[in-house]
Amino acid sequence: MLFADNVVLPNGSLDPWHALGTYVNNTATAYPILINATAHCSDMYPAYDGEPVALVGVRQQIRGHVRDFISTFK
Repeated sequence: MLFADNVVLPNGSLDPWHALGTYVNNTATAYPILINATAHCSDMYPAYDGEPVALVGVRQQIRGHVRDFISTFK
């Protein structure tokens, strides 16, 4: 089993590769996330009208985690 720190691992439920994604939080700062009704890299695109509701919340989660990672090293 691999271990990682300070990482967010988003996967889209419509992405055929999501089955190979990691969904185990095996450290205190590893955050696997499955985003409902999205495809590969959906979380990386700018917000748009009509986007899946789950995507809005996940983007906020990701920003929060990254903010925490950065503040740890200040």
